[in-house]
Amino acid sequence: MSRAGGNVWTMRLRWLSIVLLIGTTSAAAQEAQVRVSAHPYYIGVPIDVQVIADGFERTPEPAIDVDLPDAATLKLASVSPNISSSIQIINGHMTRTERVRFVYRYRLLAERPGPLEIGPFLITQDARSTQADAVRFEIQAVPTSGEQRFFLVLPEGPLWVGQRVTVTLEWWLSESFAQRLAGRRARVPLFDRVDRFTFEDKPMPDAKSTLTVDTVAGALELAASVRKAEWREEPYLVVSAQRTLIALKSGVVEIEPASIVTEEATRWSNDFFGNRVPAGVRRVRVADEARTLVFKSPPAEGRPPSFSGAVGKGFAIEVSADRSVVQTGDPIRLTIDVRGDAALQTVSLPQLNVSGLDVDDFKVPDGPVAGIVADGVKRFDVNVRVNNDQVTEIPPIALSWFDPDLGRYETTQSRPIAVSVGAATVVSAADVVTSEDVANGAAIDTRTADASRTAGRRATPAFTLSGAELSIEMRPAALLQNPHPWFTWPATLLALYFAGLSTLALAIVARRRALLDPQVRARRETLETERRTVAHAVNVADIARALRRMAAASSPVPRDAYDALLVECDNLAYAPSAANDAPVDVGLRERALAVADAILETTR
Repeated sequence: MSRAGGNVWTMRLRWLSIVLLIGTTSAAAQEAQVRVSAHPYYIGVPIDVQVIADGFERTPEPAIDVDLPDAATLKLASVSPNISSSIQIINGHMTRTERVRFVYRYRLLAERPGPLEIGPFLITQDARSTQADAVRFEIQAVPTSGEQRFFLVLPEGPLWVGQRVTVTLEWWLSESFAQRLAGRRARVPLFDRVDRFTFEDKPMPDAKSTLTVDTVAGALELAASVRKAEWREEPYLVVSAQRTLIALKSGVVEIEPASIVTEEATRWSNDFFGNRVPAGVRRVRVADEARTLVFKSPPAEGRPPSFSGAVGKGFAIEVSADRSVVQTGDPIRLTIDVRGDAALQTVSLPQLNVSGLDVDDFKVPDGPVAGIVADGVKRFDVNVRVNNDQVTEIPPIALSWFDPDLGRYETTQSRPIAVSVGAATVVSAADVVTSEDVANGAAIDTRTADASRTAGRRATPAFTLSGAELSIEMRPAALLQNPHPWFTWPATLLALYFAGLSTLALAIVARRRALLDPQVRARRETLETERRTVAHAVNVADIARALRRMAAASSPVPRDAYDALLVECDNLAYAPSAANDAPVDVGLRERALAVADAILETTR
C-alpha cells in the first residue's frame, strides 16, 4: 500500500474513533459528604445539615437512610440536582463527561444538651450505593434569662374532641432587654403533634410583629400583637400569637415544654449608612413547663340520634330543593348548608332517615355524604326519592351538636319545604292494545293516546263478496286477450322473482318476531305507543305523563336527561300562569323525543 493511501486510512480511522467516542460518558465512582453549619450548637436552635451525593444518574432520585437518636429530629427541607457536562479532545479523541450532584438540605433540632451523633448516611440508587460518615455535635444548654417569660395559655376546664381550642403563645420581655434584642426563634413541640391535632390560623387585625416558630415541617411565621404590661412591678412588652387547635381523638397527650431562644447583643457598631447593628451576640433561652392535655369524647348519655360528631356552638342548618312538583319515585336534589362556630371540616351530615326523613316516605343514600367547606359554610348535596304520593312536604331535618361551654347537646332544625307529589303511572303488557284485541272487539283504553290521534279513526270494513262477478269465462279468445300491452312474459318473470325475494324477507321478519319474547314484544309496542304520544302531545303535561309511563315500562333510563326534562315539564305544567292550550315548545318536544328514543334503544 502506498504512503498516501496509508495516510487516508489513518485519517478515516481517526474520524471513526471520534464519531464512536461522541456521546460516551465517563462513569465516576459514587461519593458522598456531609456539611454542617458552624458551631456552637444549642438546644432548640436549628442546625443546617447538607448531604452531597456525586456520581449517580439523573433518575431516579437517590434515597437516603440515616440513623437518628431519640433526642433529635431531622427534617428534609429540600433536594436539588446539579448537572454539569464537559467535552475534552486530546489527540483527536473526544470525551464527554457528565457529572450529576444531588444536594439534600436538612434541619436538625436537638432536644437536650450533650453529645449528639447522627449517621452514617446510606445513599442508594438502584444497584449503586455509597455512604457518608456520621457527624457529631456537642449540644449546649442555652443560658436562661430572668428578663423573659415564654408560655402557652390554654383554656381551663375539660377539653373535647372536635372542639376548637384557642392556644395563645405569650412572650414577655423587659423593656431594657428589648433594647438589646438581636433575634429570636421559638420552639413549640405541641405544633408538631399533627398525629393528634389539626391547627387553624386566622389573621390578626391588630398584628404589629411576627413570631417565628421552628417545627419539624419548617419555620412557621405567626402574626403577633404587642402590648405593654407589668410583672413584679417592672415594665414589660408582651408579644402574643394565637392558633386554633382541634383534637382528632380522645386521650391523654404529654406535651414537652415550649421555649424561645433569643440573641442578645453584647456590643454594637455602625454600618456603612450609620445604622446601629450588633457586633457581638450571646444566646439566651427561656422555657415553659411541660403540659398534659386531656381530651374527652362527647358523652353518650343524652346523645340525640341526629348527632354526628359536631362540637361547637351556634349551629344552623338550611335545606333547599331543586324542585317542588314531582311524581312518586322522581329524584329531588337537596342542598344542605351547615354553619356554626366549629371546625366545619370535622362536621358530618346526620343520617337523614333518623333526623327527619321517614324511611317509609323517602329513599335516601346509604353511607356517609361528603361535603365541601367554603366561606364558613359546609355544603352537602343529596339526592332523595319520594316513596309515596301522600307526602306533602320535605319535613324539617334536625342537626344536633355538643356545646363544650354549656356541657350539653343542642339541636336545631331546618324549615320544611312544601312539595306536590303525584302518583306514578305504571304501564304493563296488559295495557297494550294489539291488532288481536281489535279483531276480538276489545275496548280501547284511550288514556294513553292523544286526542288528535283517536279523532277521526275509522273501522276497517270486513271482506265481502256482495256484487262480485262469479261466472266462469269459457271463451279462449277472452282468456288469451292481454288487456295491458306492456305486460309481457319477461316483465312477469322479473316481477315474480322480486315478489319471491320480498316474501322470503317478510318470512324472516315474521319468524324473528315469532321467536321474540312476547313480553319484550309487548313492552316494545307500549314504548312505541308512548313515543307517538310524545310526538303528537298538545301540552307538556301529556309529554311528562308519557315519558313517566315509558320509564315505568323500561330499564335502564337515561336519568340525567330524563330527570332534567321532567323537572322542566312539571315547572311549566304547574306554573301559576300556565295555560292548558299553550302550544308545546319545539325544542322541548325534540328533547323529549330524544329521551324517548334513548329509552326505546334499551328494548332492541
